[in-house]
Amino acid sequence: MRNKKAFTLVELLAVIVVLALIMGIAVVSIGNVIQSSRDKVYRTTALSIINGVRKNLYLGNAVKEGTYYFDEVLFDRGGTESPYGAELSIGNPSTDGGRSVFGVSGIYYKEGAVPCRVTGKSFVKITENATNNYSYSICLVAGANEKFVSATEEELNNNSSSAVVDYVVPSNPNVPTITGGTTKVYNVGATTLTCTTESAYGAGTEVYYEFGYATSDADFTARSITWVGTVSTSNKYNAARAFGRGTRYYGCRVYATTGVDTTEAVYSGTTAMTLVNSRINFDATTNGGTLSGTTPLYVSYKATGIYTTRTGTTAGTIPTATKSGATFNGWFTAANGGTKVIAADGTVQASVSSWTNSSKQWIRSSTSTSATANKLYAQFS
Repeated sequence: MRNKKAFTLVELLAVIVVLALIMGIAVVSIGNVIQSSRDKVYRTTALSIINGVRKNLYLGNAVKEGTYYFDEVLFDRGGTESPYGAELSIGNPSTDGGRSVFGVSGIYYKEGAVPCRVTGKSFVKITENATNNYSYSICLVAGANEKFVSATEEELNNNSSSAVVDYVVPSNPNVPTITGGTTKVYNVGATTLTCTTESAYGAGTEVYYEFGYATSDADFTARSITWVGTVSTSNKYNAARAFGRGTRYYGCRVYATTGVDTTEAVYSGTTAMTLVNSRINFDATTNGGTLSGTTPLYVSYKATGIYTTRTGTTAGTIPTATKSGATFNGWFTAANGGTKVIAADGTVQASVSSWTNSSKQWIRSSTSTSATANKLYAQFS
């Protein structure tokens, strides 16, 4: 009986490894072929849409710069107010009476463009150059977690690798920070606050910022927030200069969106913005008098009272002045001449330039706290 030589375990393992390598290469190659085919379908579809828009616009003699959206659920026929703040209607309303570019409902014309993917709507953009020729670009939106097209017609024809883009659901932004808080006199210019997040996103994703304030840091943390301004892609906000005395704790929240998918809003801490009273010094000695009362005192913009501290609301009393053998005539903007701001009986005068308005409210807003600033002088006769 003859002996039959069998495969050793090492030989079997070697064969298995070789087969696994071959299968891995085959799977990768097949995957690449499938993906390449899908990308080709995207390009072909995008080019077909561009050609369809071009053909129908030329046939209707309606070629015009602008952006043509297509999504049957975007707006109603005839034009309605859009969420982008512009009036839109089907097709080019000035030349085709609202007819659809493709002859069906759901094609919308709009001047200008909105960033691709952020709208969540597909569109073709037409641009006219200096020689009156037109170029075309397209944003072709697919479903979530799929690819989308954002390219010019030239890029599509040249099979540009950047024309078909992987769509990735954005991750939540990093916790933002807010800066710019300060202490200033009420009504002296706005203060720019800046919200910063370290997160970076690719093309097709927009980051939005919103600013708000609370009466304390704890209230902001508890989300007892008054939101101000509008949601914007700008990370800066000009904080009001006229909210009255006291402190507001400003913070911001940030989120990212593709127009289809939106991250959670992530909140910052706070930065304190404090508005204080303007200082007024009362001078009785320059004209030889004696002050009866307290100096300095403080006034707040468009308030009628006067206060004892720079930051508080405790009411003060306007001082008077005495001089032997003379009559006190009130408080003036200069030691001699000038304009009377406060009468001898303590009545604030109306419409004194840079001091009061026609309602006898204070409009003084000097930031100086020095003894020589915002000075009123006692005059006598």
